[in-house]
Amino acid sequence: MWMQVLSSWRSLRHWVSCQSRIFLLFLSVFLFGLSLLGSSVACGKPNLSQSDRVALFVGLFGGAVVWWQGYLITTQMILGTVVDLYKEWNSEHMLEKRSDAWTNEEPNPETIEGVLEFMEKVSTLQRNRFVTQRLIWDTFGWYLGRYYFYSKNIIEHLRTKWTPQHDPTLYQDLERFYPILLRLEVEQRNEKRKPGSRPLTSTDIENEYRQTRKMFVESEIGGNHKNG
Repeated sequence: MWMQVLSSWRSLRHWVSCQSRIFLLFLSVFLFGLSLLGSSVACGKPNLSQSDRVALFVGLFGGAVVWWQGYLITTQMILGTVVDLYKEWNSEHMLEKRSDAWTNEEPNPETIEGVLEFMEKVSTLQRNRFVTQRLIWDTFGWYLGRYYFYSKNIIEHLRTKWTPQHDPTLYQDLERFYPILLRLEVEQRNEKRKPGSRPLTSTDIENEYRQTRKMFVESEIGGNHKNG
């Protein structure tokens, strides 16, 4: 019971963290107005006239309709963005870049930048809420997590290659997004595990990355691209 409550609380915190401040403000005002209307009808406090109650109800209903329309438009825009990214990721040009990004199972610092730039773009779009964390995890999480994990040293090299004084802002959004993807991986997989099984941890996921490195690199080089 306690674990279910804790899981629900974590899910609520995660949901709140993914929402914009404007939406949270609207939700707070809407719930306040709804509670005000409900208490007035049920208990007579505050003492609102019938016309005030009608006006409040109409305002709440209108606000809900406007929010729902905005939500649908936003959802369509997000899906459109992800579809465009997915097409770019699987385009012939990008497939060639992905194939050339590796040399003897190691990321090639001279050719991997094109792939890392794409992943930085995806991470930046997520940071600015043009796409959601979960949608990116569903579509690109398989690749983003592994590319970043295998390329940590290369990223540090590139940060000094172009700026001798070291530029920590290079691929900073990808670096920030990686632990988020890792956490989502842990949460989603633990939800599907059998009761009584030892919960997976971030360390377990990264150990899997190490164990399957050869297969992943061969897949990228050979064009056997797995969607995940």
